[in-house]
Amino acid sequence: MSDFLNKNYFEVFDIPVEYTLDLSSLRDRFREVQRVVHPDKFSSESSQVQRLAAQNAAHANQAFQTLKDPITRGFCVLTLLGYRCADESETINDSVFLMRQIDFRERLEVGGEEALLALLSEVELELGSLQQQVAVCLKAHAVEGQLNQAESLLKKMQFYNRLVEEIESKI
Repeated sequence: MSDFLNKNYFEVFDIPVEYTLDLSSLRDRFREVQRVVHPDKFSSESSQVQRLAAQNAAHANQAFQTLKDPITRGFCVLTLLGYRCADESETINDSVFLMRQIDFRERLEVGGEEALLALLSEVELELGSLQQQVAVCLKAHAVEGQLNQAESLLKKMQFYNRLVEEIESKI
């Protein structure tokens, strides 16, 4: 039980390190792991064992939260592949993408509910497309430049995620 905290997030659920996951299976594995490490199961044990159980449960929760999200999962896979991500303050050098962001932002500001729903649908399609591209890059990670490309795509996904949140809050 003490080595549980040393497991990477994929090892916690005994699944291969892959970007593409079946989220239903991940949820099932999470429930199985929680049944084993949940602190309530150790309520009659010493305070040290209870504390370790709480840490293990927190680690499992963090692993699940990370892996269920396609962006954080992507960054996790990059890290496990030995890739060192650039500083978060580094900007995206893609003028087409940035112009598209400006267009989306303008549409967000002036759109009524119907226009916002259409914008939301468009942005979600973009997110889905980027997610597929990330999967391809990470699968071909041995090819030079693929990990850099995956990181760039994940950063774009972060932009779109924030935009989705803003659109949903306006609707």
